[in-house]
Amino acid sequence: MLAGAVLLPAVPAAVLLYLLGVIPPSGGGGEEPPAATRSARPDAGQAAVPPGFTGTWSGSVVTGNGLANGTMSSVIAGGGKGDYVIRTTYDVLGTVQCHSKAKLLSSTADRLVLEESTDGERGALCTSATATVTYRLAPDGKIRFASDDAGGGKPTATLARTG
Repeated sequence: MLAGAVLLPAVPAAVLLYLLGVIPPSGGGGEEPPAATRSARPDAGQAAVPPGFTGTWSGSVVTGNGLANGTMSSVIAGGGKGDYVIRTTYDVLGTVQCHSKAKLLSSTADRLVLEESTDGERGALCTSATATVTYRLAPDGKIRFASDDAGGGKPTATLARTG
C-alpha cells in the first residue's frame, strides 16, 4: 500500500493526518468513485493478464491532491483471475518503503483491475487498507496507474517499462 504522506516539513499537520488516513475525507460518503474504478466489475472482461503488461514498470506517484508522493515499481507476472499477479514497492523520498501485492479481478486487452493489499508486514506510514487499483496500457506504451486507496491519497502514476 502507498505511504499516505509526503514527508516534507512544509506540509501542514492537518494535511499529513488526512493523507495518513487519521482524518477522514469530508463529504457525505456518497461520493462517486474515480472513473478508473467505476466500471471495474470483478466478473467483467477476460480472466488473464495480457502479455503486453508483463514485466517491471516504474514511475512517480502523485496523490489525488496533486502532491508528489515518491515512486513506485510494479512487477507484473502472468496469471488468471484470483491470482496475485503484481508485486509493488512504493518508495517515499527514499526513506519509507511500502510493499503490496495485487490479485487480478478482471482484465481486458488494455486494462487490469486488481485488489491490492499489504505484502508482508505493514511498514511505518504505509496504509493497511485493501484498495482497488487499475493498470491501463496507454497508446504511448506506458501504463496509467490509479488507486482508490483514500488513506494513501488516491494515488496515480504513469509507469514506464524498466524490465
